[in-house]
Amino acid sequence: SSQAMAMLAAAPGHDHCQRHLAEGASAASLAAFATWPAAPGTEAEVFDCRDAQFSPEDFLHRCAGLGRPALVHGVPQQDAWPALEKWKSQDTFLEHYGQQHVQVTEMAAYHGLGKPMRVELTLEEYVGYARENQVDWPFYVWERNFTGDRQALLQDFEIPKMMGEDLYDLSPEVREFLPLSCHLFVLVGGHRTGSNMHKDPKWSSAWNTLLCGRKRWVMFPPNVPAESIGAMAGDAYKDGGPPAYWWLDHYPHLAAKNLGMVDILQCPGDTIFVPSGWWHCTLNLPDTPEDVTIACTRNIFPAETLDFVFPQMKASDPAFAQAFLEILKQKRPELLRFLPAELLLVHPKPSVVGDDPSWRLERVPFSRLSLASCRRDYIRCGRPLIIEGLGPHLLSQESCHLSRDFLSR
Repeated sequence: SSQAMAMLAAAPGHDHCQRHLAEGASAASLAAFATWPAAPGTEAEVFDCRDAQFSPEDFLHRCAGLGRPALVHGVPQQDAWPALEKWKSQDTFLEHYGQQHVQVTEMAAYHGLGKPMRVELTLEEYVGYARENQVDWPFYVWERNFTGDRQALLQDFEIPKMMGEDLYDLSPEVREFLPLSCHLFVLVGGHRTGSNMHKDPKWSSAWNTLLCGRKRWVMFPPNVPAESIGAMAGDAYKDGGPPAYWWLDHYPHLAAKNLGMVDILQCPGDTIFVPSGWWHCTLNLPDTPEDVTIACTRNIFPAETLDFVFPQMKASDPAFAQAFLEILKQKRPELLRFLPAELLLVHPKPSVVGDDPSWRLERVPFSRLSLASCRRDYIRCGRPLIIEGLGPHLLSQESCHLSRDFLSR
């Protein structure tokens, strides 16, 4: 742990207090975000999932389907999360998990080879670090590895029932596209920690439930240019400097710019819904006399976002989009109603490319091609050929590796 502390203290970017955010007027300005009301016209829609009139279907239509950020009260109570008690304060959280090692950051190995190295502290040690450090950009626990003893953390919460189905769970192949090892987190953050303005990956939406402390959020619609809101494109935000700087330098000027800003103060027990494609940033605001906020979050793919997500998926990764569509047709055909009819059209590929008899490329389905005809008509004659539908057979146990032989002999 002393070695880990030394590494954190020397990490570039995290080793300075150039603007002295931990003291004086800057510290007071940041602390004020725990009480300042949102500017008129920037408030999020608010729900309480414990209300008898609350409808998950209506929520998903209005917020996921129409792309509206939301603040939802009561998820841990409604779904009876153990975290409601175990995570309700810094002290009770440490009573249960104080000696649990968690990842504070990853650092490249000194030799520059291999995977980044996990830098770990116990949660008790991290709380001490959060209390004592004075740097402008403190480290922030984003634990995503729930092997070993950390599995216990996952027993304390679950995906909110009101969020419905996550389409990335349709099959192992689809889940591999957005693995939970990168998109399910327990978050523990001290003063001056948060996330810089960014969009979530793979067109996912997200929920984030806070159990301890407060957290301030600002969001902007997907079509707002990054440069107009002090954001960086792509993954550059991860190394974009102290998140607290944005709140001091950009926040004061943005509410009046008519960019569709949404400003939310999240309190214990509140769940934030982040629609697909929306810009968002956060600032952690521990309650006095505590030193950290405690939350959990997961990226999801609600069915109601299909009409927004699938065209982008198809444009960015056509092969995965087609595979996803086929799985959707097999497993959840009733969800195709969320997709425009033109996106479901299958344009047949030409069976022959090229008019010159001396050179033409043929496309033949695997099911219509015998090994003998393939050798006789194509391989021995040197004629180019596209074999359709062979891929799944290469992985099929029932094929007994026949298709491998088909290609190699």
